Amino acid sequence: MNINQHLIFLAPYETVATNTATWFKGFCNLALLILGIGICLYTAVHGKYIAGGFATITLLVAHVANTEDQFAEASVIILAGIVGGIAELINTSFGIYEYNTSPFQFALLPTWIVSIWFVIGATVRCTFRWLAYRIITAGAMGAMLGSLTYFIASKLNVISFTGSFENYEVASSLAWSVAFPVIIVIGHRLFPMNSVGK
Repeated sequence: MNINQHLIFLAPYETVATNTATWFKGFCNLALLILGIGICLYTAVHGKYIAGGFATITLLVAHVANTEDQFAEASVIILAGIVGGIAELINTSFGIYEYNTSPFQFALLPTWIVSIWFVIGATVRCTFRWLAYRIITAGAMGAMLGSLTYFIASKLNVISFTGSFENYEVASSLAWSVAFPVIIVIGHRLFPMNSVGK
């Protein structure tokens, strides 16, 4: 036994390298999520919708280009955008909140909110892979993410709740508590990971 093996609890070098690479990928993927949501909110606040859309697309294309299973990753991102868009349409149809930013002509939702869901889709197979078989936990995580996102968006004045903030924020987060587990299932059941994130 050499000192390096002793210090890493007898783990082989290959195991340590693999685990380190996995943690690094997860960290970078989490940074992608934070940066992507930041871009979406910043451009929504300043009315730079086209620039924000292009920036988000560029970020996602770069992400997909650096994954091993590009088809699966791109599919999950697109489906996450669709599922998230439906969740947002449900919230707005019930009049829980309204957007203070105008969508493009004929668009049902502002680009920034749909872009946030695309960015979340890009984290499903890496940052949130530990939720693959924890659907209830994923629902709770979705509710927390939704609550935090709506809270920040309301403070930035890009959305306005039409009723009591506390009650409506909880109601709006319910859609996320359903949509997020659906995206997790899509990412890990329809497109099981063979090599992504390993």
